[in-house]
Amino acid sequence: MTTEIRADVTIEAETTEIPWMSRGETLARRLASSILSEELQEGERIGTKAELRTRFKVAAGTLNEAVRILQTQQLIEIKSGPPPTGGVFVASGRPSVRMRNAVMILRRDEVTMEQALAVRHALDPLVAEEASRHHQAKDAAALWSILADMEDQLDDPTAFVRSNWALHRRMAESSGNPVLTSVYIALSDLIAESLEDIAVDESFHERKRSTLDLHRRLVEAVLSGDPLKAIEVAVEHTPAVQTVAAADSGH
Repeated sequence: MTTEIRADVTIEAETTEIPWMSRGETLARRLASSILSEELQEGERIGTKAELRTRFKVAAGTLNEAVRILQTQQLIEIKSGPPPTGGVFVASGRPSVRMRNAVMILRRDEVTMEQALAVRHALDPLVAEEASRHHQAKDAAALWSILADMEDQLDDPTAFVRSNWALHRRMAESSGNPVLTSVYIALSDLIAESLEDIAVDESFHERKRSTLDLHRRLVEAVLSGDPLKAIEVAVEHTPAVQTVAAADSGH
């Protein structure tokens, strides 16, 4: 199903959901793709929040999550006032937009999931360092909430992995660095597109508790405000993630 944005541009109102992405993340990803592919132009009005909720048939919470993600990536801006001067607009060109656009070009080339994972894992310590310096109270609350979800989902591998990815995306959004956030999330999306399903074997159940504990320590380190501690745990986290990826491509 498609819904018109303007006469010559359409955008899917129903998107293919990736199992470990929330509906808000999926919607943000679809809108970001339209912006970065220049289907939506700089400064173009996308609509009011009410119009977008109706257009995409989503709840207010889902749309607000998508808007927050896109604002963090500096892809959109909110202007006050009634239509047509107020609403959600495509942001003017910024370095973060150009950087993420460069990553999206990789989708047309031969890039393996392992290559994308290697780069994303290399960014994990930087994400942790920047998040430790720049996170706000709302970021801390969000990270603890996602971590609690992971604990509740220990017996649901798909939900557990979804929350795992959400935790890292939220940490990137807490970095205060829109270029880093955009590149990190673009790489995550590139990896997600390569994964059709989450393979679960006995090794998942053997390591799920240690995986949760490691992510709890990572969150604690980031929220401690100590960049060196955050980097240390993130570096420890990377080999563990590589083992998980090799086993089931679930991180």
